[in-house]
Amino acid sequence: MNIDERKVKSPLRLRRVALEMRQNELARRLHVTSSAVSFWERHGIYTPRTARKVAAELGCDWRDLLETRPGKQSEGTIRFLTAARRKAGLCLREVAELLQVTAQTVQQHEKRGIRTARIAKRYAAVLGCDWKDLLD
Repeated sequence: MNIDERKVKSPLRLRRVALEMRQNELARRLHVTSSAVSFWERHGIYTPRTARKVAAELGCDWRDLLETRPGKQSEGTIRFLTAARRKAGLCLREVAELLQVTAQTVQQHEKRGIRTARIAKRYAAVLGCDWKDLLD
């Protein structure tokens, strides 16, 4: 199976094709339908749990398969804070505990954005990203 990597945006599909694996074979190994694999290739994998499961079969890092989900907040893309949290494999509650704030506070920051460098630096330390990327 030859594939033009410049045209394919799905890291899942690139990895699957590189291993010369068909969608139905991957689906069988994961105990899902081939439609599920097709959906993930077209729209991305959004949950760390699913990404870990798929990555184990493909022999790659699950973070490479995790995608960001289009949201309502900013012109079709999810806020970087939410994407960074998901990529780190953390839930709202876990981030809140690490920052010693409420889960509601974390949720508000994800929904409305972070406006101060001090708060952005705290999140960046927990999520392992650049604090400047977290500012609106």
